Amino acid sequence: MGKEFNNIEDLFKASFDGYKVNPSGKVWSNISFRLKFNKFITSKIFVGSLLMSAIALILVFSYSQPDEKVKDQIKNVSISESSVINKPDSKSQLIDVEVQRNVISENPKSIRLAEKTIDANEVSNYREKEDLAPAIVSKSIKILSVNTTDSIDLELTPAPTPIFSVESTDGCVPFELKINNMSKSSLTFEWDFGDGHKSKEAVPKYTYRYPGVYKVELKAIGLGGIAVSFIDSIVVHEGPVARIDWPYESEIQTGQKLIIPNESSNVSCAEWTYGDKCVSNSITGHHVFEKEGEYSIMLKVWSANNCSDSTVINKVKVVNSDSKIVFPNAFTPNLDGPSSGYYGKDDYHNDVFHPKTNAKIEDYEIRIYSKAGVEVFKSTEFRYGWNGYYQNRLLPEGVYLYIVYGKFEGGKKFYEKGNVTVLHKR
Repeated sequence: MGKEFNNIEDLFKASFDGYKVNPSGKVWSNISFRLKFNKFITSKIFVGSLLMSAIALILVFSYSQPDEKVKDQIKNVSISESSVINKPDSKSQLIDVEVQRNVISENPKSIRLAEKTIDANEVSNYREKEDLAPAIVSKSIKILSVNTTDSIDLELTPAPTPIFSVESTDGCVPFELKINNMSKSSLTFEWDFGDGHKSKEAVPKYTYRYPGVYKVELKAIGLGGIAVSFIDSIVVHEGPVARIDWPYESEIQTGQKLIIPNESSNVSCAEWTYGDKCVSNSITGHHVFEKEGEYSIMLKVWSANNCSDSTVINKVKVVNSDSKIVFPNAFTPNLDGPSSGYYGKDDYHNDVFHPKTNAKIEDYEIRIYSKAGVEVFKSTEFRYGWNGYYQNRLLPEGVYLYIVYGKFEGGKKFYEKGNVTVLHKR
């Protein structure tokens, strides 16, 4: 094997074995400087590598150790929806709340249970730093308290139970829905009446204004979740509309036969009440009043679904049928000049020709003619009569023809035709 050399100087010596070379001092000085420089660089690189390795180890070690605050937070972390909740078989066992990233089942009522114990000191620290007020753990579990035995009591929150009833599921427009709410474990309510209207009252009042079949839905909302109940058979019928076509005036005559048209719609049967103890079940009203008085005529109608409606005509006056109008057969005009022609109810002077009656007059018209056929007087006012003058001239004595017609209040018509004699009397 070849000889091993420990340094360059020996190598040079071996290479020139047998030869003697005497380099100058300057050459040896340069060679020595280069050798020392190479050794310095090599040592610095080695030391730098050691320092870098030490720093890396220190950093790795420091990051791998959590500080005291992190440890406390891990110990005292609160129960959340992402924690596993462990339930013991008996109350004497304690529940350990581990900080794990185990997800609760999507079903809020399905929870995995395990048996572990919890350190009493950790519970004590937890109680000192955290508020023990009730808090929601999940949609169906609530923390109620931390008892003196260093355990956590859990209680399932029941789901809401929407229960309600209605007084009647069948009615006529307008139909008032009467509700009895018996729901349990509910905090708020949402009602849907099936016609676009809604309510958030616990016991709402609602009236259907249109016929139809409606679904009433109740949504109950509580800590345990949401539940729905409904009634889908609320039937609202269209009702009849009662209407009377009254063809008479405010006063009618005794003995006068009344025929009252029934203009009601959606009618199956009807009942007339006339106010004089007479009742009729005919669709059209037929009646005769025998006595004077003031009456109310009421019509009540029913539909095929037994819905009803009514209307009434109040204060119908009935007067005697012997209402008459009479005229004198002669009168004496004022010879000193024409009078106004107007007279009062109790005017007994005979200088104005006018009728007398025992009833109220609704329509009235009178015309008076001479023997030659000239119309000498006309009036449409019952209290305005003929004064015996024509164009401000006193007409001669003689017989004149009158024609009068009109209607009593209540509808009874009259027509009279006769002669009146003008007398000049001093």
